[in-house]
Amino acid sequence: MIYVYSKRKELISLKDTWLLVAACVLIGVSKSGTIILLPLLFILIKNKFLKNKYRTLFWSGVAFSILYSIGWSMLAVLGTKVAATGTTRAYQIQLILNNIPDFVKIYFIGIVKLIPKYYTDWVAEFGYWMGKVPWPVYALFPISLLLAMLSDIRFVEFDKKARWFTAIVGIFCLAIMASVKFVWAYVPGQLYFGSQGRYFLPFAPAFFIAFAGLFEIPQKWRKAAIVFSIAFLVAALGIYGYGVYRTYYTTCIFAVDADHPCTLPVYRNLDIKNQVNLPLSTGSTFTQTFVPKCDPIDAIDLRVLSLDGATTGTVQVSLFNTAGELLQQSQVPLSEIRVGEQNQFSFPTAATKIDEPYSFQISLSEDASATLGLWGTPDDGYTAGQLLINGSPSESAFDLYLQYECPR
Repeated sequence: MIYVYSKRKELISLKDTWLLVAACVLIGVSKSGTIILLPLLFILIKNKFLKNKYRTLFWSGVAFSILYSIGWSMLAVLGTKVAATGTTRAYQIQLILNNIPDFVKIYFIGIVKLIPKYYTDWVAEFGYWMGKVPWPVYALFPISLLLAMLSDIRFVEFDKKARWFTAIVGIFCLAIMASVKFVWAYVPGQLYFGSQGRYFLPFAPAFFIAFAGLFEIPQKWRKAAIVFSIAFLVAALGIYGYGVYRTYYTTCIFAVDADHPCTLPVYRNLDIKNQVNLPLSTGSTFTQTFVPKCDPIDAIDLRVLSLDGATTGTVQVSLFNTAGELLQQSQVPLSEIRVGEQNQFSFPTAATKIDEPYSFQISLSEDASATLGLWGTPDDGYTAGQLLINGSPSESAFDLYLQYECPR
């Protein structure tokens, strides 16, 4: 679209018309929701077609893109259920339409508090949000990107008006995509702080392109910017790759640095497609046995799938040794539980040893009225442990999905 815009003093030829049609169709068929990029076409509002039939061909491509995307969403997406709420996506949309002021409030509070998370999501994440990316990546990659934009030569035909419009459309798309997690997890009156970086990937270029070549720097500095941009990018990819290896391909995921401790079970034990939502309410207890492969344990991380009801009270996780003796207890207020994410329960002074059996018990405090949904695994992929619900094996899950952490 920018290429055609740069030739706005010329009539749009058949070749360029087909390029626009192809771009529109690709936007429509790539993924549900990507049609929100189509407003970028408005930068072509002053461009004129060589023939009227070219204009008809162009708008046919736009119409096909929109109809295909909406049709696919209605047939394949809206009827599916959301793991966090257990309701369909169509129901969630209707719920929001009935509670627009409340949703807008929850959305804006959420995105403000999630700004640091959005930054890390944009820069780097590991698959399925397991493990932690080494912190240097969060500095090196943005610097590389900034230097690349500074080294770019200004494209005169891409004027200030087009830049502003592209930036606004980019921000609009990012805001819409940030709302997706809020839409699917929306519960009236309940704040939500979930994000997913991969949703932003198709839309980030529209934002960055608006600033490419915006500032002109001397030629000698431009060459230096190119060299350093490549160097920082290679360094970021190298450190990121090392983090991937540490996270997914070692027996014990020892820390890449002091702030990112060892975590188990490893990624390959996780079945994300057949997760079981195990409801925990006051009066019930979940007990999970496990055998650590590092020591001492200083935290256990549990993934929460849902939280229904008032967020008063606390979640209690008690760590026991093989003799059933209480080693330590950790409590987290229900109001601080993050749905759809790992929640950490700390045991800073627990004396645990490698390769010895332990167990932890999860319960809600007596003043809690909510129901907490925890991630259960439907198959016995983790053979070193077992899940018990109120003292008996669960009928729907063999284990809780857990990660434990050890300092290096």
